[in-house]
Amino acid sequence: MTDDIFTSYKVTCNGHFRLLNVSLSILLFGLVGDLIVIIRDERSRNFMLCVIMVMLFIWIGPAFYLHYRYYLKSRYQELRLRENSLEIFENGILTFTIFKKDVETIHLFMSPALVEDKIPASAPLLAYNYMEINTANFSVQINNLLFPDLKYLARYYFDKSPIYHKRIFANID
Repeated sequence: MTDDIFTSYKVTCNGHFRLLNVSLSILLFGLVGDLIVIIRDERSRNFMLCVIMVMLFIWIGPAFYLHYRYYLKSRYQELRLRENSLEIFENGILTFTIFKKDVETIHLFMSPALVEDKIPASAPLLAYNYMEINTANFSVQINNLLFPDLKYLARYYFDKSPIYHKRIFANID
């Protein structure tokens, strides 16, 4: 049965960096800019420390929260795409097999920018999205830390038109 596997996905370092690159870039540029101002003007130190706190907690904090939630959900999972089915393994044990013909609906929870095929560059948390695949017997969630392009998976692998749910904060259960 393993000879027809054509793609396998797991959470990788590249997946982490792909989603965190915007957050880390904003954090790095903000800290370097703040450090330059602090070194040049000691009187601005308190103001710049406030700016750093705002960046961390309001701008980047939600993205790190989502990343952590997505990681907890998919850290032990492996997604295997076969010709006629999708399999999800957890800790090396097969937990779900979804045959293409059994899929009733696919829901995609993502930012409005991603729904419209735009790049969500304005806020780091807009890059996070997840898919819910519903069959008659069960429902499965897959996030984009495990599989990078969920729209592609819905449209071309399952050959289904997904139901889009526009979310600024796509929190996964």
